[in-house]
Amino acid sequence: MMLSRLGAFLALLSFVFPTAADIHRTAAVAPTAASEPISCDQALSARSFRVVDFDSGRALADCRSGEPRGIASLTKIMTAYVALQHLDPYDTITLTPEMLDTEGAAGAFRTGETFTVRDLIAAAMIFSSNDAAMALATATETKTDASFITEMNDTAVKLGMLNTSFSNPIGLDREDKSISNLSSASDLAIFVRRIYHDQPLIWELSRDAQRRIYSRGGSSHDLFNINELAPRIPHFIGGKTGSTDAAGESLVILYEDPLGSPKALILLGAEAGKRFTETEFLLRKLTNVLP
Repeated sequence: MMLSRLGAFLALLSFVFPTAADIHRTAAVAPTAASEPISCDQALSARSFRVVDFDSGRALADCRSGEPRGIASLTKIMTAYVALQHLDPYDTITLTPEMLDTEGAAGAFRTGETFTVRDLIAAAMIFSSNDAAMALATATETKTDASFITEMNDTAVKLGMLNTSFSNPIGLDREDKSISNLSSASDLAIFVRRIYHDQPLIWELSRDAQRRIYSRGGSSHDLFNINELAPRIPHFIGGKTGSTDAAGESLVILYEDPLGSPKALILLGAEAGKRFTETEFLLRKLTNVLP
C-alpha cells in the first residue's frame, strides 16, 4: 500500500514539475508560431504566392499559385541552373561585346574581363546582372552548340513546370513592353526545391548581403544584394528578386524555420515597392523566423 501511494505521489510530482527531458521533448514538437490561415483575401497587392515545406512538400500558404505570371529576373535562377548542367563552377568566361549588349549595367563589367562561372552566377543572383546572365547563356550555347532558350524550356517540362515558358535568359519585358517569361508560384516551388537538393551552390551564391568578385586581371567588382530581407533572416538559405513594369515585383526566399526545417516562399506580381513588406507579412504569419 505504501509503495502504491509513493508511486502515485511521484507521478503527481512529474506532472506538476516536468523534468528537463520532458521539457525538451515538448519543445521539439512545439509549433514555431501560431499557424493562421492565409488566403488571397488578405490586404496584399501580390497576385499570387505559395509557401512550401521542403521536407514534406506540403503547402503552408497558397494564393492562386497555379496561375501563370510574369517572373522577370527570377528567370536567372533557371539560367544559372541550366548553365551548371554544362559548365564547371571554376570554368572561366571572357566577356564579349555581345554579352554586354543588354539593358542595364549592374556589375559594371567590361569587354575582355574574365570571370569564373561561379562569380557570374553570384552577379546574376545577388545583383541581378543581365550581363552576367547573358554571359552564362552564351558560354553554354558555345559549348553545347544548342539553343540555350530551348534547353531552359525543355528543363521546365522535365521538372513538371507546366505553366512555365522562357523567351530569354534574363527576364526583361519584350520590346512591346509585354511580359516575356512566365511561370507560376507552384511551378517555382517545384523548381527551387529541386535546386535546393541538386544545385545548392546557386542558393549559396545568392546569400551574401555583399560580395566582391575579381576578374582574372585583378579588377574588382562589388555586388550588393538587392534582396533587402537577406541580411535580416537569421537562417536565410538564398533567394532571388525580380521586377519589370509588365511583370510587377517578385521574390523567392528560402529559409529554415527555428526547428531547422527548410521552406520556400514565392511571391509574384506585387505592386512597386511592396514585395519585401508583403513577404515579411507572410513570414510573420507563418513563423517567427524574423527577429
